[in-house]
Amino acid sequence: MLDEHLPESIKIIQINNRASGVLGERDVILMTRHGNLAAVATGALSAGVLFYVLDRPHSHVYFLPAWLPSPHISTGLFGTIGDHLPTFLHVYAFILLTVAVTAPPISKLLPVCLAWFTLDSLLEAGQARPFARWIAAHTPAWFTGIPFLDNTRDYFLSGTFDRLDLLSIAAGTTVAYITLRLSHKSSGPSDEKHP
Repeated sequence: MLDEHLPESIKIIQINNRASGVLGERDVILMTRHGNLAAVATGALSAGVLFYVLDRPHSHVYFLPAWLPSPHISTGLFGTIGDHLPTFLHVYAFILLTVAVTAPPISKLLPVCLAWFTLDSLLEAGQARPFARWIAAHTPAWFTGIPFLDNTRDYFLSGTFDRLDLLSIAAGTTVAYITLRLSHKSSGPSDEKHP
């Protein structure tokens, strides 16, 4: 995007540079910023997967293969915090990944964060018994055999609603928003249009 406050001659140079494939300083800054966000998001998702490999019985985790040996720790490697770490990492990583991929304007960062907070909170609340039973009863039969969708009924019926997970989701959302704002401030010249 061109800066409205730049002189017309600079705007023409920016247009010509983009048309010829030459990236300007701002383009490089935005690409670096979004690449860094994607890297942090990927790291957080990897940490979440590693958490499941090390801390949860594999028979309870949809995406882990049956041949992988389950951990032999009855209380979990991460203790009490391990009960809530996945919800924190999930919302945190997906907020960063969404911003890295879609590059919304700065004014849309909070709505992105709130959308993921809402989605993760609804998925958590859906595990409460009355909601879980209703969702399971209304899960379409055509979900069967489709990766991830075929686990919908089990996710809600076997899951456990926990108010502390809602707090973890709120914390992950807040930390993601702070990360986005800090990444915006620390990555070079101000660009109020892009995070």
